[in-house]
Amino acid sequence: MKSHQNFEYFEINLTNREDFIAVGLRDIRYRMGPTRPGSFPTYTAVEGGFEVTRNDGLTASICVFRQMA
Repeated sequence: MKSHQNFEYFEINLTNREDFIAVGLRDIRYRMGPTRPGSFPTYTAVEGGFEVTRNDGLTASICVFRQMA
């Protein structure tokens, strides 16, 4: 699997967290990580994040946020 070395963040719309785990993280080893602060004031964190370690040893954090209405 390839990844972009300068990738900082991306946003996707989730309707179901469990579907993301089953589909988005399929075949990717991860562990649960800490909740991180949101990038924007209109977002609030939902539970902990996912920590994924790349083959080169760098760790990526995948955090789930809910957009406040």
